[in-house]
Amino acid sequence: HVTFGELNRFANGVARRLIEEGVKPGDRVAVMVDRSPEMIGALVGAMRSGATYVPLDPEFPADRLRMMLEDAEPAVAILTPATVEAAVEGPWKTLDLTTVEGTTSAPEVEGLTPESLAYIIYTSGSTGTPKGVEISHRAVVNFLISMQQEPGLSASDRLLAVTTLSFDISVLEMFLPLLAGATVVMASGSDVKDGRRLANLLEEED
Repeated sequence: HVTFGELNRFANGVARRLIEEGVKPGDRVAVMVDRSPEMIGALVGAMRSGATYVPLDPEFPADRLRMMLEDAEPAVAILTPATVEAAVEGPWKTLDLTTVEGTTSAPEVEGLTPESLAYIIYTSGSTGTPKGVEISHRAVVNFLISMQQEPGLSASDRLLAVTTLSFDISVLEMFLPLLAGATVVMASGSDVKDGRRLANLLEEED
């Protein structure tokens, strides 16, 4: 269990480490970590540093990960010891998420606007080479606020996050509860792949 305060401090720590690594507003930061509260902290921290995050599923084939990394040209790739083997080496720096320490103060970042990019997500590539789609902060905020209104989400609700980080419905699953003061329940990769375990998780977590 992670509180809003703990998540906030961890995201601040991620943002400060990225800035120490030279990340500037508009730079891209690849995020390739396992499903966990720290994964959400990495995404929030990347945006808080002024960067655009690029979500990468460590279970994707190596060729696909290589293509996305080479196309996105991130300044930094956020990894964990569990995902470092799946990463492709390149000119980008790497940040081990397990070495991040939380802090109460968020960095001050200038030059961001609602049109600044929040993330770049890659298409499935089912009709050719996957392409990066650029999503602005304005688009994310408009989408989340509309979903908070209809079908609606309140602080007393709980939302089960089951979608891979590389599919953009994950933005709804992770950030809408945070916006509403609600609770995110993170399903593990093994829970998502097993219908019975997923049904039990839905029952147990209400």
